[in-house]
Amino acid sequence: MKQTNLKVGFGRKDLTPEYSVPLAGYGRTTARMSQGWYTRLYATCIAITDEQDKTVLFYTVDLIRSVQTWTDEVRRSVTEATGVPGEAIMISAIHTHSAPDIGAEIKEDHPYYTQYIQTLTEAAVEAMADRVATKAAAMGKTDVPGMNFVRHYITTEGEVIGDNFGDPVGKTFAGHTMPNDPQMQLLRLVREGKPDVLLVNWQGHPTVGSTGATDSGKVLKPFIGADYVAPFRDHLEKNSDCLVAFFQGASGNLNSRSRILEETPTENVFTFGQQLADHALEALPTLEDTYVGSLQTRRFIYTGKWDHSEDHMIEQAREIRELWMKTGDHVLCREEGKKYGIHSGYHAGFIINRFNAGQDYEMELNAIGLGDFSFITAPYEMFCNNAQTVKAETPFPMTFVMTSANSGAGYIASEAAFDHGCYEVDNRKFGRGTAEKAVEHFLEMLNDMKLQ
Repeated sequence: MKQTNLKVGFGRKDLTPEYSVPLAGYGRTTARMSQGWYTRLYATCIAITDEQDKTVLFYTVDLIRSVQTWTDEVRRSVTEATGVPGEAIMISAIHTHSAPDIGAEIKEDHPYYTQYIQTLTEAAVEAMADRVATKAAAMGKTDVPGMNFVRHYITTEGEVIGDNFGDPVGKTFAGHTMPNDPQMQLLRLVREGKPDVLLVNWQGHPTVGSTGATDSGKVLKPFIGADYVAPFRDHLEKNSDCLVAFFQGASGNLNSRSRILEETPTENVFTFGQQLADHALEALPTLEDTYVGSLQTRRFIYTGKWDHSEDHMIEQAREIRELWMKTGDHVLCREEGKKYGIHSGYHAGFIINRFNAGQDYEMELNAIGLGDFSFITAPYEMFCNNAQTVKAETPFPMTFVMTSANSGAGYIASEAAFDHGCYEVDNRKFGRGTAEKAVEHFLEMLNDMKLQ
């Protein structure tokens, strides 16, 4: 067994609002106000301190996204409470579509903003106080077949269809536009006198609990919940001696719905989460000892250009967007938008957003090394093939890909997706090639740490 010189602490605090809030996901026309909850929301914080007393805090929060201004305030508050510097505090979201719509409908003047800052600060304080020496660490990978899928199809006629819900009707499919990433990664930190801490990295859009399996997602469930992640954590913790932190991987073009279409949506969440946890439980005995040592961090501020290539369609986009806001009819907007080359009300909205934006947009990219193990944090919904490049070319034995982290840049589609065209390409901020440039920066940071 390889010895490790880390101290690891675990903190978890309830993040559920006790009042009705607008829920995130599926655009702004649904006006979903929460009517209770089907699982509670939590902020989980992992504190890791190395032998030189350097600490990093990893959060995973049961929300749809991170928001830069909210992250900035959490970092300020947590640094004041714990002494951990802001650049060593990483906040990623599981991307549940059954959570408060922070950064969009919910701004800094909303009471949930104060609750968010206080809750994450309390979770950090708890994690720091919980730190104990780790005896060992083990890591491993396992494929989880049939539980996620690339949501873009190619028909037998060569048409590309971006299906978000796994229930296509009336089409014959030849395959998907790119390979899936079914890989689950696990890191187990064995602690002295306390439950082990298990970090899990897997990828699949948490949209099981918030949509029905009919009418292309128009059946929306107005209940707060952490989707399949909550029962995944609960089932895994109940059947192991571990405290679990789930970090959403590169799910930008991956969904988790096709496995569970025949069941009712509220049951899907629990069935799906428990089945996913069973795969993790099967993998635990196969984890191999690894060295987790000195902490290293790298940060790169990526500056890209907003894509203004569709500015000439601004008046047409405003027309379609207005129609969508009035009717909420996705099909009608798609048909009306065809004559302009506007694919949906979503597409029209992003044309307007890009038109109103400036020229430059910044993203914070982070890499963190711990001996044989490493993490990257992407402030956007990464596509699975971009993450697979990182995981294949990293100089570390394993690299967690943590997305929707620290900020909310939305989708950054891969080069291949631009070739096919899809929902995420319509909803872009940056243009073609941005995803691949970000991957290059991640790999540069990882290689630089490995050389030290």
